[in-house]
Amino acid sequence: MAVCTNCGKEFDRIGTNCPFCHAKLGVSSVTSKEQRDSFHGRYDDKSKGLMILSMICPIYGFIDYYKNKDEYPLRTSSSITGAFIGTIIYLLIITIIIYLILFK
Repeated sequence: MAVCTNCGKEFDRIGTNCPFCHAKLGVSSVTSKEQRDSFHGRYDDKSKGLMILSMICPIYGFIDYYKNKDEYPLRTSSSITGAFIGTIIYLLIITIIIYLILFK
């Protein structure tokens, strides 16, 4: 199976042109989907920055997890972990504030 680097579509038969976009194919144009994705910067890895962002804004972590959990399982595990930690921290802060207000 080959992937056109111009349009990104996969095809079985290798010719001189892509059967979808008709771009000229060279040796570098025909590659595996994994190599093409890594060439375009699409990779799956745990991210400390994404975890911190999800801790600050937990709703982002939950949305990112449910939107991308199948395509990027490692990255979204950082998102959901940060979202849960951020939610727990916010709940503790709210509990302390309510406690201070009620029992002052």
